[in-house]
Amino acid sequence: MEPSASYTAIMRLEILVGGRGLGVTIHYQGKLKSEDNLEPVLKVCRDFARINGWAFAEISQNKTLMRIVNGADCDYTGHVSGVVIQPPGLCEPFGFEFDGSMFLQDYCKTQFAGPSVHIQAIRLLREIEVYFDNFSVRDEGEFWISNDRNSLVKLMDECDQWMLEAKGKNPDYSGPIVNENGRITDLARTNVETKKPGWFSKLLKKSRL
Repeated sequence: MEPSASYTAIMRLEILVGGRGLGVTIHYQGKLKSEDNLEPVLKVCRDFARINGWAFAEISQNKTLMRIVNGADCDYTGHVSGVVIQPPGLCEPFGFEFDGSMFLQDYCKTQFAGPSVHIQAIRLLREIEVYFDNFSVRDEGEFWISNDRNSLVKLMDECDQWMLEAKGKNPDYSGPIVNENGRITDLARTNVETKKPGWFSKLLKKSRL
């Protein structure tokens, strides 16, 4: 499996909703060392959410998970066990949904929630890494590798600036837009009359605190 497989998945989603992917996102995947590690991992996730005051939901149901393996669509349909955490602010769900083979592949866009949420998310991934074989994280904010908050803030600010400039040049662009499944589209073509001037700048200022 390619380490960047989940990146392909996010781009696939952005295409489906007609938007453009840009904002800083964390991609992660791996297979548990054994089925016995499932409950310990989920307990770490639940405890983390409770300690930080983040909402979460238990998952135990049959469903389809969008997957990309070795560059090809490989969606999983079957029983899924896990936990989905909802970080604060304008953030995508932080999912830990395991298929029947104990494989996890997901991503979480933190761009609009700010650096503090991003850093907390990375800390949780580090806590559960020990339970996996070949755990892979591709952090577009580079904090997974660098532990450099200033660098993360700089990357997020650059993305914010690019989106503001893009919307300034293209009045029919709007964003960020939260879709029904909780995924966030950075920019999409919408009716310009539905926009609320200034709301995006206020959101960015608040998220950087």
